[in-house]
Amino acid sequence: MLLLQAWGDAGYFMKKISNIEEGFYRWSQYGREKPASKETLVKYRDCLSWFKRDVGDLGVKKIRKEDFIKLREKMQARGTGSARIRSVVFTMKAFLRYCREELGLKVLNPDLVKAPKREKREVRFLAEDKVAKLVNSIKIKNDWAPKTHIRKPRPNLHGLRLRAFIETLLGTGMRISEALSLDKNDIDFEQRETKIIGKGDKERTVYFTKRAIGWIKKYLRARDDSNEALFISHCEAKRWTRDSAQTVIARFSEKVGIEFSAHTIRHTAGTQLLFNGTDIKTIQIFLGHESIQTTARFYLGIDKRKIKEAVDKNLKYT
Repeated sequence: MLLLQAWGDAGYFMKKISNIEEGFYRWSQYGREKPASKETLVKYRDCLSWFKRDVGDLGVKKIRKEDFIKLREKMQARGTGSARIRSVVFTMKAFLRYCREELGLKVLNPDLVKAPKREKREVRFLAEDKVAKLVNSIKIKNDWAPKTHIRKPRPNLHGLRLRAFIETLLGTGMRISEALSLDKNDIDFEQRETKIIGKGDKERTVYFTKRAIGWIKKYLRARDDSNEALFISHCEAKRWTRDSAQTVIARFSEKVGIEFSAHTIRHTAGTQLLFNGTDIKTIQIFLGHESIQTTARFYLGIDKRKIKEAVDKNLKYT
């Protein structure tokens, strides 16, 4: 009976899926052993929008290898980096594999689609002096206004939020989406830790520095709302979005004259551990990389000081 029901469900969805949008929704919501995290769903939706914009919302069975060639050409023409192109291609390949293997639809074999090669990128991070300049430039108190008869400067909620957010990234190495998904009650303030669902829907424990926890507490004490989210939009009283956070960071970056992003801050945390003698395996766990090869690709060889020390100390001839 259950088998017949399963076949019936599959038949229903095979009829139901007439275009990418419908099929993609089915896969992202139900086509996995467990539901995808909010961050993963956002990534899926973003990749789908890129494909639909450049190729169109085709019928699933009408997707051809040539459509991926068209996709790459259009994305490259706009100056899109290979990492983003790879992300879109791999997401669509996974979707096609689901349609082919799970639903039995006669769609393009995803193995015929080749993704662009991964480019080797240098890790961008901030030196300690720039970190100090950056955080100390954030305005956390409003100026005293004599006309209001307020003798004590009031907290600047937007400034406190930015400081607490940057300190959170500096003190945990989290990705921007991971930090923005936190709720106030998620954090064990005494143990300075929390559990998050990160990239690939992997759960991991994240540890906060005392400094990060201190700034989070200052930010929360200044708030008088009941929103459960750790970081919120104070204009709309809802969870701070990725787009809004990136916009605020970009504007602040330009204002202080220090080029950085949330991902730069994440790399800064990783390199700070490396420079202070932390082994690569610990850094892998800290950053939530699934493979140690990922961590090694980014961080091994980054400390040029050690190379110079090695040359001076060990590169000798008799």
